[in-house]
Amino acid sequence: MTQENLTEARIILASGSPRRIELLKLLGIPFVAINADVEEKNFPSAEFTIKHNSQKKALAVFANHPGKIVIACDTVVCIGEKVYGKPADKKQAKEYLRELSGKTHSVLSCVTLIGPDFPPVSKTQESRVTFKDFDEETIESYIRDVNTLDKAGAYGIQEKGWLLANGIEGPLDNVMGLPLSCVVELMSLASDRGLM
Repeated sequence: MTQENLTEARIILASGSPRRIELLKLLGIPFVAINADVEEKNFPSAEFTIKHNSQKKALAVFANHPGKIVIACDTVVCIGEKVYGKPADKKQAKEYLRELSGKTHSVLSCVTLIGPDFPPVSKTQESRVTFKDFDEETIESYIRDVNTLDKAGAYGIQEKGWLLANGIEGPLDNVMGLPLSCVVELMSLASDRGLM
């Protein structure tokens, strides 16, 4: 990203995620992406976790670019109260996939939008993904072929997800990490308030 691009853009996506960047491009709005260099935290509540992390990302980028509209998102995978964020290493990625095998889990994302004279507003989306009952060989193969360390739950549905999943209820873009319906709703709200 050049400084000129940043100067011209009104919207910043607070993310370095290639998946989120590609998804936001689908809306056809001009934006630049800036990675929010914040430490993501996990709390006992999945909904609190994603809202906390999403707002923290948005606020961190907005602090450096206060005249811009900032969009941020955080996604986790959970079964009941157990939250699966990004695994720390391949060993933990294998543990996550073993625990998710043969079960249905929730994918929760929270999108936050903040702008000048517009406090952070957040919207949450849930999808449910059912995993096949897969063996250790499938786990080893998946971890060998896919970078699992930058993905909540140690998998990306768009990256050989067919090896693991056999059903999805709810928005696919949410499972990929950026529910566009939430982005559109928040941008519409910002537009109604004269921000866009």
